[in-house]
Amino acid sequence: AGATLQANVNIDWIETEIFEKNPSKLEVLEKYDGVLVPPGFGVRGTEGKILAIKHAREKNIPFLGICFGFQMAIVEFARNVCGLKNANSVENNPNTPHPVLDYLPEQKNIQLMGGTMRLGAHEIHIQQGTLTHKLYGSNIIFERHRHRFEVNPKYWLVAIEVGMKKHEYVPVDKIVAYSGLSHEKAVYHLQKIHKLRLVRKTTIPYEGYSLNYMGYDFLALNVLVKAGFLQAVGKCLGLGKEADVYEVLTSNGEEAAIKFHRLGRISFRQTAKFRSYTKPKTFWLFRSKVAAEKEFEALKKLYDCGVSVPKPIAQNRHAVLMGKIRGVQLKEIESLPNPEKVFLEIVKNLQKAYKKAKIIHADLSEYNILLEDGMIQIIDWPQYITLQHPNADKLLERDVKNLTRFFERKFRLKISVEDTLNLIKTGNKIKKAQIFR
Repeated sequence: AGATLQANVNIDWIETEIFEKNPSKLEVLEKYDGVLVPPGFGVRGTEGKILAIKHAREKNIPFLGICFGFQMAIVEFARNVCGLKNANSVENNPNTPHPVLDYLPEQKNIQLMGGTMRLGAHEIHIQQGTLTHKLYGSNIIFERHRHRFEVNPKYWLVAIEVGMKKHEYVPVDKIVAYSGLSHEKAVYHLQKIHKLRLVRKTTIPYEGYSLNYMGYDFLALNVLVKAGFLQAVGKCLGLGKEADVYEVLTSNGEEAAIKFHRLGRISFRQTAKFRSYTKPKTFWLFRSKVAAEKEFEALKKLYDCGVSVPKPIAQNRHAVLMGKIRGVQLKEIESLPNPEKVFLEIVKNLQKAYKKAKIIHADLSEYNILLEDGMIQIIDWPQYITLQHPNADKLLERDVKNLTRFFERKFRLKISVEDTLNLIKTGNKIKKAQIFR
């Protein structure tokens, strides 16, 4: 490049181990016009290279990774953009939980390594409008590579997921560029995951792929299993308008539940209207991820405050792993020996949520209150609001009215909405005489 431009290129070699010992020294990279991570072998300084690549990406410093340097850029992207904690190349860590770079298929069973690296021209498609396309002046180029490792096709779903932040359907050329494979081989793998119904495909106005909920389920389950939270998935416990719930077995052998949020079963306008955390142009998968994050956040607050909710265990993407969901929906119960006691128990939990956790359910009804042996459990919290919400009083009143209407209609109770609201807000000790008329 220097010769072509008739420019003198000044190169400073930096030992990347210094970044591992003292990350604050990464700031030295900001005085350079670009960062080059060259080829190499072995693990010494590898984490420092990854830190340097991350710093260059976040500070928008021009970066070029060659061979091993390019592979470490993939590792950095997997860790810090795709959220794959401790992702690595099997060359550096054979036991990595996320082997985003793995042996080529034809290399896996080779014992004698001498003279066995893959050689030859490699077809590469370049996206128009990029700096690389401007430099090469062509849509397709052929480069020679000598290596044993490539991007693990198992992580292509992650590549598609990241691409969907800008594209409803991610162009094949972008996925190919991420994979490092030839166009023909990449398309083969894409067709394979399409046949498994993990992605959707379009050919108009271009060929592209998009995750569906099954593919998103696969990604979430994969992370939860590898993180040591989950062992097995069992039968479906319920299919709703906005979520599916399954029984699961944790890695400790305990019964639990996993909830997959699936926004989009009701109309876009309804969701955008009633869910303040959604954004107009995000896709359903990512809306569902936000819903799961919200619910997990709520469950942690509520559980710590002693509110009767499922125990929060873990969350990834649109999935929330929680303790066992116990009981029958209140709407399914035909009779209660002591409906007043059940109503008071619900109010006590709403009071704890309000006074201790500082949150309001905002969608409470007989459909998300469970009952077993006189004990209640309140579920479905993704739409919760804080007490600072401008409609907090109105939504709390709606929750209480939904509750009182149900108990009045089904169990013939006479309940004061005003007194119930007052007890929830004040935190005073709840007595029968204060609520029932």
